[in-house]
Amino acid sequence: RMAVLYDLLTNGPIEVKNTETGVVLRAVSTDTGNYTIPQVPLGKYELSATVQGFKKFARQNLTIVGAQVLRVDVGLERREIVRQ
Repeated sequence: RMAVLYDLLTNGPIEVKNTETGVVLRAVSTDTGNYTIPQVPLGKYELSATVQGFKKFARQNLTIVGAQVLRVDVGLERREIVRQ
């Protein structure tokens, strides 16, 4: 059997890439899983997080159109064999 385990990204790297220009902005989440990337220019973005032992998290088609707060919750998934 396979179990799917989720974990909140704590103290982990976050990248936001502008899909039109290729510019990448980076941040690190806090020990409570919060992160902030201030002053993101207008455009279309992909947010990703990669941590060893977990599947890469990616959220695509994020659009910044003006002064706004965009919240993206990052949950990490890993697969593990569960023996009974």
